[in-house]
Amino acid sequence: MVYTKLVEEIGVKNGQYDKVLSERASLKAIADDLENYKEQVEKLQIRFTEALQQLPDSKEIDSLLSNVNKQGEESGLEFLLFKPLSEVPREFYAEVPVKILLKGTYLDVAMFFYKVSKLKRIINITNIIMVEPREVNGKIILNTSCVATTFKFLKSSEMGK
Repeated sequence: MVYTKLVEEIGVKNGQYDKVLSERASLKAIADDLENYKEQVEKLQIRFTEALQQLPDSKEIDSLLSNVNKQGEESGLEFLLFKPLSEVPREFYAEVPVKILLKGTYLDVAMFFYKVSKLKRIINITNIIMVEPREVNGKIILNTSCVATTFKFLKSSEMGK
């Protein structure tokens, strides 16, 4: 009886020992690969920082929209309307649309869109409508309307509103 009880206890202890050895091997593999994990975390941190630069917070929206306006003026366009619209909240970000009405040549408008595409921030230009072509000093001038939409991170207090 004593022998049988000890054999059972040895079996239980061997099972526990095997489990501890398995856990140790798993933890050793993680420890051996720790430098690789640190490198991956560093790369992800860099990518996250880059993503933050593309999605500004509320404080940066005004300067961003001012920069868009500057790009238009540098492209030779006349702004007839630059009207921020209501924000559209999403899961963790909000869309910040701006209705724009420009006056200038097709090439000037195209140059403006190109310059906006090169900004570090994400800005989508949609609903482009070009109307009222007229010749002025040998150039065809168009009125162009569009919606420029940028994005911002929502603070946790702003989410779900």
